[in-house]
Amino acid sequence: MKHEPDSTVMNMKVLIVGTGVQGSVIATAMVKRPDVSQVRLSDIDLGKVQQLAERLKSEKVCTYRVDANELDDLLRASEGVDVVVNATVPIFNLKIMNAALRSGACYQDLALGSPPPFEEALSNELQLNDKFKDAGLTALINTGTSPGITNAVAKYAADRLDQIDEIRMRWFGIAKNKEYLSLWSPETMWLDMELRPIVYENGELTEVSPFSGEEAYEFADPVGLQTVVHHHHEDVLTLSRFIKGVKHVDFKAGGLHNVVAKTMIQLGLLGDKPIKVDGVEVAPVKVLISLTPPTPSMEEIEKKIKAGILVDEKEYFV
Repeated sequence: MKHEPDSTVMNMKVLIVGTGVQGSVIATAMVKRPDVSQVRLSDIDLGKVQQLAERLKSEKVCTYRVDANELDDLLRASEGVDVVVNATVPIFNLKIMNAALRSGACYQDLALGSPPPFEEALSNELQLNDKFKDAGLTALINTGTSPGITNAVAKYAADRLDQIDEIRMRWFGIAKNKEYLSLWSPETMWLDMELRPIVYENGELTEVSPFSGEEAYEFADPVGLQTVVHHHHEDVLTLSRFIKGVKHVDFKAGGLHNVVAKTMIQLGLLGDKPIKVDGVEVAPVKVLISLTPPTPSMEEIEKKIKAGILVDEKEYFV
């Protein structure tokens, strides 16, 4: 017997909040899906929204200017949608989650809400679990590559093992580019580097020093033996909370970016306390963020590839 598809599923409406690099990629994937009938693009920068809409050239697309800090903006844009995808910086998670709930929409984000303490941010988001369930809705948090895929892989393995004692995540990045390229918002990227990493050990979450726990880890070819250090990551919080019986969880990362960030911290360039320079008080981190190029648009990435500026970039997770 031929199964007739559910018409409500085949006409799904999606709101994407944030049209930076990640939001743009998500939107590109959504307009290609036959079960998505409408993709609402939104951002505080309407110019970015319209630029992306012009690139996509799809009848499914409509545009909104939305300040993610304003609930009324979020409710206006999310009215009648089935899914709200949060592709903004994580400080807006709770506001966008609540807007999705009030609009009767499912919700998805990419990373954990900040600023610290992150355990509190996670608890605040999980407190909405019952409200989403009672409304017959689904909310997925931390669904990027890491956190996200790492969580799913760890849970898949844990469900097939009699016992799991340790979860150790290792990351290494290789970039062969001829100029600096921002892959995250400058604020998120630099401020995250100074966060104290969290390690789970025998039922306790413990903060350790940034760049501590240096370890030589053997990645598969072509990476090979590389140095990795403790790095703050949400996976430690969620995996230690939801994988029963685990005694140790940590996340370590390596690559040139760590070396650069460690030097920045040692020089005080990530400091938020103003210093006086030629009679003017300025916070070093604000100068660094201002000088860091914003994340490029998809068009800019394509131009850099054609010009031979962006040569190759790889990430390895184990």
